[in-house]
Amino acid sequence: MKTPPGMSRKMTHRLIITDRSKAGMDQVASILEIFPGIKELEDRIATWRASTDQFFIFIVAAENKGSIGAVRAKDLKHLLRTIEELFDTHLLPPANPAFDIHVSPPDNKTIHDYAAKQLLATVATLETGVRP
Repeated sequence: MKTPPGMSRKMTHRLIITDRSKAGMDQVASILEIFPGIKELEDRIATWRASTDQFFIFIVAAENKGSIGAVRAKDLKHLLRTIEELFDTHLLPPANPAFDIHVSPPDNKTIHDYAAKQLLATVATLETGVRP
């Protein structure tokens, strides 16, 4: 896909979406290894683990030395709403996000399809100037 005017040609953010499945928890452990000693991140993960929230989203910025943020989502509906909010706030053009989804089926496909839809809507907005 050709990068539309107004969107970065390079990936600017990586959203890593996990759940409580083995793959999701392995990814959380990996994130803690990649970003060791960030107390705020460790605290957020500990809070998530102690909660009944189903999903955890890591937002890694390619700039700012790979700074990382995190958001919890209690269920799939809340997660999809959070993704939409991120596209409306933090992932505005010229942002060009990539997604890593470590979630068990069938939610993984739902999340992938929804993220793709949001990305395509952003591209359409940049190309036409009209939000679908």
